[in-house]
Order: sequence, then C-alpha cells, then structure tokens
Amino acid sequence: ELNIKTILLDDKDGIKKALQNGLKPIKSVEFLVTAKTFGLIDSVKEILETMTKNGNYVSPDEYLETLKAAGELLDHDPSPLEDMQSTTSDTPLPSPSSPSNQHEDEDQEEEIKTEESGVL
Repeated sequence: ELNIKTILLDDKDGIKKALQNGLKPIKSVEFLVTAKTFGLIDSVKEILETMTKNGNYVSPDEYLETLKAAGELLDHDPSPLEDMQSTTSDTPLPSPSSPSNQHEDEDQEEEIKTEESGVL
C-alpha cells in the first residue's frame, strides 16, 4: 500500500516473507555501515556493542564482516570478538569457524539466493 521497496529486518522468517513479497530486506548491520558511510554515525562498533548488550544477537562472523565493511577492523586487530563477548551475557560465543554455525549461515544464504532468483 505504501509502495515501499526496502524494509529493515533481521528476522530470518521476516526476510523470507519480504523477499516473497518483492521487498528488499536490509539487516540492521548493513544499515549501520550505510549510516557510517554517509557520516550519520561515527562508530559502528559502539552501536554493535550496545545492540549485543541489549540482547540483540549478531553472529561472530557477521560482527567481523560488519566491522570490516565499516573500516573499523584492522588486519592486526587482536580479537574484536573478545570485546563482543565482554558486552554480552555469560553465554560463550560460538566459534566463527564452528561447522554447525558455518553450515547454518551457508544454508540461510543459499535459501535467500534461491528465493531471489525465483528458483525453488
């Protein structure tokens, strides 16, 4: 009804529905990088830390990819995941190279690509 094409979503099921309805979902972390690019925010990392402190889940891989895209991750940066862990609950973070997480992320990406191409 509003003729919008882009929608801000992080929910996996919501992203699927948005794609099925011809919308272009943008995740919060992508929005943060765009906001920094346009000079609307100074630090993506600070906002990511606040998000995780407030209970929003950002996978370790997505956290690192977002910092890289924002130009806030240096090649010699010891481990921003340690910072991330200190801002979240006592539950340990999954390893970025964990096979179960890696396959889940790959499966999700493949599902989205398939839906975007219209091939089921």
